[in-house]
Amino acid sequence: MIEFKCEISETCKKHALRQSILFASILIVLELTVIGIPFILMGIYLNFWLIYIALIVIGVPLTFYVVIDNESYYYPISITIDNEEICLEAEEWCTTRKLEDVKKVKDLGEFYHILFYFPNKLFYCICQKNLITQGTIEEFEQLFKDEIVRKIK
Repeated sequence: MIEFKCEISETCKKHALRQSILFASILIVLELTVIGIPFILMGIYLNFWLIYIALIVIGVPLTFYVVIDNESYYYPISITIDNEEICLEAEEWCTTRKLEDVKKVKDLGEFYHILFYFPNKLFYCICQKNLITQGTIEEFEQLFKDEIVRKIK
């Protein structure tokens, strides 16, 4: 069993926030493309203000509101890896993912960021190295030896 426990650092939180912003930006581009084309066609025949109202005033802020929320409630206070599962616990939520769903593990020096395949995405699966309470970093790296990608700056 490997466990990381306690509140993550500001550096880790900033990394998670950047990942959320990137994801929100991709969603906005898809939203503007998929929803925007019908509104552009309607705007040609009716009124061009429909484009601005629907896409910019409603769509973009709504996407950022849903995806990006820097509340500490999202950050895990415990990440446990045991029995082929990764369990994340925060103040108001708990979730598990299977080890087979791990796409890659980014080693970013101070912490690891575990990335999962598509339907199981989590931005906040960040394991800060100095917060390990059970197990060792060597055990963690052995467990994910094929998925670890070193991105140390």
